[in-house]
Amino acid sequence: MYEIIRIAQYHKPYILLLENVKNILNINNGSVIETIDQN
Repeated sequence: MYEIIRIAQYHKPYILLLENVKNILNINNGSVIETIDQN
């Protein structure tokens, strides 16, 4: 986790999303990942 924080502090991304959801691409026929992508 500390390595991720170090990298994020160095690169200063506009947004950082860390998630580990099994099969997120296929939940609700892809509508979940589509909603995340739109926001």
